[in-house]
Amino acid sequence: MITIGTPETGDGRIVEQAVVAWEKYLKGVDLRDLINSAVESDATEDGLIHVIPTPDGLTGDFAVVDMSNVKIDTPHLHIDEHEAHVPLDGYAQMRVGRHTTTLTPGGDSVLIRPRTSHYTVPQNSRYKVGVISLPSFNPDNQQLIDLANPPQDFNSGFYEATLARLQSGPRLGE
Repeated sequence: MITIGTPETGDGRIVEQAVVAWEKYLKGVDLRDLINSAVESDATEDGLIHVIPTPDGLTGDFAVVDMSNVKIDTPHLHIDEHEAHVPLDGYAQMRVGRHTTTLTPGGDSVLIRPRTSHYTVPQNSRYKVGVISLPSFNPDNQQLIDLANPPQDFNSGFYEATLARLQSGPRLGE
């Protein structure tokens, strides 16, 4: 697991242990069965979000995000939540703060600390990711990045260059 963002005191280790427990759980679950267990599905500009019930023994909220029709998602941060991305199918580049990492099934997941900007660039049309929110997801905690006045950890030039490249052609990996 790759952890990115400003280190915090207190519950950081507990959050990491929760993400490891989710990763272990997800290795034993079929992706189609997981999506079929959704209690809610919502089509957004950042993908089709399937909200999955939290199994006994695990903490936080979980959703499968199908980004098959997304070239790049909206840059944002979460004020008071940790968010972990666990790649389930396909692959993507993820920009977290000023770091870029590749997400592939069986590879590293990414744990994003609160107040750390991030966005995903799917590299093929199969990309699906499990998103874990700790504590539970609260939409009021999500803040979209203002490109005219971005947070210190966000590189607007890098984002705008990536966006321009995607608008003029196929996904970066296709």
